[in-house]
Amino acid sequence: MTAINEDQLNEQNTRLAEGYWKKYKPQMKSLENGLVNKAMNLTEHHMAQLGMQLDQWGHYTKMMEANGSLNTLGELPSVALDVITATMSESILPVIASTQTIKSQNSLIWFKDIVALDSKGNVTAGDKLVQPDKGVKTPKGYASAQVTGEVAGAGDGIAKAFTLTLNGGQSVRRQNVRVYLASTPAIFCKDFEGKGKAYGDGCSATIDYAGGIVQVTFDVAPANLDNILVDYVQNMEEMTDVRRLSSQLRSDNIVAVPYALKGVSGMFQMFELRNTFGDSALQDMTDDLVRGINSEIGGDLISKYKANALGTTTFTDYNPAVNTGVSETDYIESYSFRRSEAESVIMSNTGRGVIKVVIAGHYHCAKVRGMKGFNLLNDGGSIGSHIFGTHKGVTYVRVPDELLLGKNAGLGIFTGAKPLESAGVYAPYMPLTIGQAPLGPNPLTDQKVAASMAGTKAVVAGYVTNFNIV
Repeated sequence: MTAINEDQLNEQNTRLAEGYWKKYKPQMKSLENGLVNKAMNLTEHHMAQLGMQLDQWGHYTKMMEANGSLNTLGELPSVALDVITATMSESILPVIASTQTIKSQNSLIWFKDIVALDSKGNVTAGDKLVQPDKGVKTPKGYASAQVTGEVAGAGDGIAKAFTLTLNGGQSVRRQNVRVYLASTPAIFCKDFEGKGKAYGDGCSATIDYAGGIVQVTFDVAPANLDNILVDYVQNMEEMTDVRRLSSQLRSDNIVAVPYALKGVSGMFQMFELRNTFGDSALQDMTDDLVRGINSEIGGDLISKYKANALGTTTFTDYNPAVNTGVSETDYIESYSFRRSEAESVIMSNTGRGVIKVVIAGHYHCAKVRGMKGFNLLNDGGSIGSHIFGTHKGVTYVRVPDELLLGKNAGLGIFTGAKPLESAGVYAPYMPLTIGQAPLGPNPLTDQKVAASMAGTKAVVAGYVTNFNIV
């Protein structure tokens, strides 16, 4: 496990975002105005990731220039940056996964653990309080100044008087110090007034609050190995330090896979299109190639989510023969309650999270579109899975292909506010690059190629659950 500081990562994202905003201002504005920003809150992380991919395109053109083949790109450099930007601003990938641009084909992706650095209460130094793949451990008596049941000594069957050291010899608050036996809690003494004198049944004590020292005398000697327990409140203002947590990033491996598509058009056809529609013909061709590749990459990640989803929640579709006396409009409102039940499955699996995104089949999405509060974001003209709309704060991604996801099916996904809290990772290596393909046997054809290398990985199975209409 490699541990790095999350604050440093956030500072780096801020610095990169500021620099890329100046360097690629038109593209950053397009990102802000794009469909993704309507479906979720874009952050400096997304700007930094887009800037890295635009830089990668710049490195590619320099490579082409160095080997004398830059002219083979033709007019494509004029649209390349906008095409790459469309990957971030229109694609489902930033919505359903954390984007982590990688610098080599076989690289590392990151998750966040929250680690305790001290021992106290039910926590031992090194315990992970938040692990994305294992859930949450709730600390008890770690941050709190209240100490309950601290073992301060043990009987030997002979001695009646004991000197107990509390809080490592540091001061404790004048607040209800209580001494008692583990075997018999009814044998106790307590300082009710905070004056340093403790009284009760079976024992008495004097308390030095400044030094954390208790002198206790029992009426009857405690049995051998019977623990002497103390409840007290730490004086935090006089402690050398408070308990510490650290955000650490843990790595996993991912491999970028090549994707490529070629667009072919005849010279006469292209002349006719350009004569009619101008340069938009070139843009349309490149857009189709980009959408085709993005659709496949997104589909690959959806398949991985589907294979790893934990738990199933169902919403029974309206049936007038069964739901007599209830209008379909009123009945459909119960859908939100079933979605909340699906959220509880994620909470059971990981101890955290709500459903921020639902990836759903086309019939499932059709039912949601008819509900109050749905905001349509897409005209349905996209290729493959696409951002469809939002409903009560949840983004819906529509999947037209029933072989990828059944028309009634749905996948509820938690994606956190921070980039390292997500069910999966989209890791572009070579951003969507477009170029002029070598001519085939027929010299009257014009060929464009789009290529990318990217990896996808479902990293936290517990952040995905099935939510279906039946």
